[in-house]
Amino acid sequence: MEYLLGVDGGGTKTITVVADLQGNVLGIGLSGGSNYHTVGLENAIKAIKDSSEQAISNANISSIKSACFGLAGIGRQNDHDILSPELVNLSIADNILLKHDAFIALAGATICQPGVIVIAGTGAMAFGINHSGKEERASGWGYLLGDEGSAYYVGRKALSASCKAFDGRGRKTALLESIISHFDLEDFTQIIKTIYSEKTSTQDISAIAPIVPQQAKLGDEIALEILNDTAFELALSAKSVIKKLNMENEKVLVAIAGSVFKAGELLLKSFRQYVKSAYPLAEIISPNFKSVTGALLLAFREIGIEPDNDIMDNLRKGEDTIEKGYNV
Repeated sequence: MEYLLGVDGGGTKTITVVADLQGNVLGIGLSGGSNYHTVGLENAIKAIKDSSEQAISNANISSIKSACFGLAGIGRQNDHDILSPELVNLSIADNILLKHDAFIALAGATICQPGVIVIAGTGAMAFGINHSGKEERASGWGYLLGDEGSAYYVGRKALSASCKAFDGRGRKTALLESIISHFDLEDFTQIIKTIYSEKTSTQDISAIAPIVPQQAKLGDEIALEILNDTAFELALSAKSVIKKLNMENEKVLVAIAGSVFKAGELLLKSFRQYVKSAYPLAEIISPNFKSVTGALLLAFREIGIEPDNDIMDNLRKGEDTIEKGYNV
């Protein structure tokens, strides 16, 4: 029997899945982050190795025919040049394919079809591929330079609006009391010490984001405006990629992914309107598969196998197991 391996390596978690050539998910492995820009090359390779070995062990197999590694932080050729030899040295598989994390996310979302994916988590970016194989991206510049529409962006907007409301420089908003409660502050002025503490990370700011749709559902005008602005920025990235890919006049799939989109229709309605007002043929979709399954699909293709309906059905059955891995 021959087996495939897919890896989704992010900034905080690396998930690996092993499947057979029928698409049956046999084993999953989990480890820490593998973005080598943030955790260092040695730690990144260790995370990939640990996750892969765990998945192979859980699948109770010994060898892998084809492996696709989808890793955060490898958007440039220099990154590939650094990581490719390291992955080869791990001797995990006979065939190795290295892609960035947005590539496997799009592959999973559209089942390897041309299109665009907008990812809005702690960071935000849009990435797409057209029928000619041309790749383009927008945003994803990090929290200091951009990432408009990300959870960090939403949390930062909520903090700013709360400061203005507290001062009387801006309109009243329920976000103020929600943030006081979120950080368990005795007085809002303590927010300065909290936010500027060295212990406060971008993830801590991003964790404020869910407060915004909560208050928007209750009718808070400021929260609603933040969601509308977020939708505008995310749509701007999607439209930029569509234009650069010359897909303006065709039915283009635009997949959405990431925690920010959990705001639901309060954000999605505006996002659709902003995208489709410019490109009416665009179709906004939820991803068909998770990113790591996208890596498996690419591993299939790497050895010349185009998954049929039976393989796709088996991969879908494995998504529930994979979901548990993402939520650990």
